[in-house]
Amino acid sequence: MTAAGLDEIIGASSQVLASAMALPLFRAGVYLGQPRLIERGCTSARRVTHSALRASGNVDAVLQGCGALNAAKQGPPTRVRRTAEAPRCLRVARGDKGPEAGRTAADAVRFLRDRCPKITAPLRTPVDPGSRGFLVVWVLHASDAPPVTFLAGETAPNTADAINDAFLRGVQAVRPVAQNP
Repeated sequence: MTAAGLDEIIGASSQVLASAMALPLFRAGVYLGQPRLIERGCTSARRVTHSALRASGNVDAVLQGCGALNAAKQGPPTRVRRTAEAPRCLRVARGDKGPEAGRTAADAVRFLRDRCPKITAPLRTPVDPGSRGFLVVWVLHASDAPPVTFLAGETAPNTADAINDAFLRGVQAVRPVAQNP
């Protein structure tokens, strides 16, 4: 599916579908180190206003993760600010593109781990430590984002199955509301 096609689906989606797509897209973006997928998960999450759907799809967790990453774009998370060189590493790793991105991200993570002792390693995650996604995991962890956003203690995401399961949970969440007009 092309990015434009996904944008079209998100833009025309119901709140049920938007809530079903938010967390799986966000997590797929983290896992793959793809900011565009992460942003599409954030866009889906922002479309959901129904409280039962927000709860059933972990939409609030996605929005917290989005906020943490947006704050990191302006500057490093509060816990990271304590080390003067960490912000530079985060900026370098975020801006690096191409085959060096993974190496730069890994160097930034090592730097954070070595120079910022207050930041503990995140819980086990399936994200490859040499990928840009791993830097995203560390930024989310350092920003106290919910562990579900960076796949803490989980396996690699199966995005299609996750969307299907979340869609069914969303339908079940709004079904009582639809039956009580």
